Amino acid sequence: MAMRHKKLIIIGAGIAGYNAALRASSYGMDVALIEQYEIGGTCLNRGCIPTKTGIYIADEYRRLHESDKYGLYTRDVHIDCHRMSSYIEDTVRKLKSGVQSLLESSSVDVIHGRAELLREKRILIEGTDEIGYDNLIIATGSEPVIPDTPGIDFEEVYTTDRAFDERFLTPDDVLILGGGVIGVEFAGMYSLLGARVHIVEKQDRLLPDMDSKVSELVRHRLEEKNAHTYLGYAVSEIEREDGELIVHIRKESEDIELPVGQMLISVGRSPRQDFIGELKEDIRTENGRIITDNNHMTTADGVYAVGDVSDVRQLAYLAQKQAEDVVDYLATGRACPIYDILPRTIFFNPEMAVVGESEDSLREKGISYRMGKSLMSSNGRAVLEQSTDGYVKVILDKAGELIIGAELICPHASEIIEVIYQFIVHKIKVKDILQYPFPHPVMIETIRDAMALANRSSVR
Repeated sequence: MAMRHKKLIIIGAGIAGYNAALRASSYGMDVALIEQYEIGGTCLNRGCIPTKTGIYIADEYRRLHESDKYGLYTRDVHIDCHRMSSYIEDTVRKLKSGVQSLLESSSVDVIHGRAELLREKRILIEGTDEIGYDNLIIATGSEPVIPDTPGIDFEEVYTTDRAFDERFLTPDDVLILGGGVIGVEFAGMYSLLGARVHIVEKQDRLLPDMDSKVSELVRHRLEEKNAHTYLGYAVSEIEREDGELIVHIRKESEDIELPVGQMLISVGRSPRQDFIGELKEDIRTENGRIITDNNHMTTADGVYAVGDVSDVRQLAYLAQKQAEDVVDYLATGRACPIYDILPRTIFFNPEMAVVGESEDSLREKGISYRMGKSLMSSNGRAVLEQSTDGYVKVILDKAGELIIGAELICPHASEIIEVIYQFIVHKIKVKDILQYPFPHPVMIETIRDAMALANRSSVR
């Protein structure tokens, strides 16, 4: 019997893989999507969606406790772990069902099983079934890094892959190893749900990749919510004693013992490459990541790699866009765009988002700029919603003509940042933005106010 053959095969049915398959189908390509585990990948099943759902629930819990300031009185507000877990699972299930329906209606050939790459543009599935391809997109994503620390295999120690198991949802006390975006988001969620939180970060500040002022603000907000930060510390050993964990942390010659109920590991993610098989020598990697050119092609003919498995920032929305760009390139010959500037978000309370240059980065480069900051306390929508904690900061070039960066700490920052991102990448001049009216009262008015302030400010 002749071996099956596809115009395009995609390995990995996460946000990048399934969107690439849908895009390929829209071009009329004969496409197959191979997935070893679950449709939707990490983002839908264990990452973005369940995490943001949990954060949403935690924020609603906070709102209920503060509702008396609006004249709304509630009784017996408490957490039902089972119902909370069920809501998160239902949310994931609905979205996954939607993706599966789209794939089915688009005639994408979904193949469940473990893939292994063979020579001569062939793939072995589950060790028995071979399928050939003209082009291949690797979108296998990443998995949590687990440190080689004594005691790390205790049942009460878990990664984000298991964080939404019912037993881990609402701890009394928890230690989070890692103070990056994921660790900070979980710390915020646990704190809102009433847990005592300890964050251990080996760097000298939380969110090492963010502006220093944002890092310090996050640390201050967490400590206001009964969270304790240990900066510059590393976990040296984990013991179990009388039904709880004893986590030993060390900083130079100082040792501290922290008794906690559970521990979340959030120290990064490593690319999944257990499928490369016979192409191990053909596909070049560096520090565990697949190296690609500007069109995301690897060093193997007809093989492309996108998202976490490749040499780019680990952002779900970037992986999706890269995958779609590769399909466009294969269908039209149009070169893939290069995304030098990307917005980044932190789902915290309040939300935080940044894009472009920061004051720190400009100072380091010796570049002059203008800056304007609009406080949420001066925004009508924020005041009426009692959400006045935060600001919108806009950074302009020296001439005050173009936006080159922004920093948002406010409600809906994760959505508002996209507007500023579009202003930056399309180089829309400040004077052109300011000549048109903004709706009122809305949070986005703070962008206008911050731009106006920056435009009138002195050069820094």
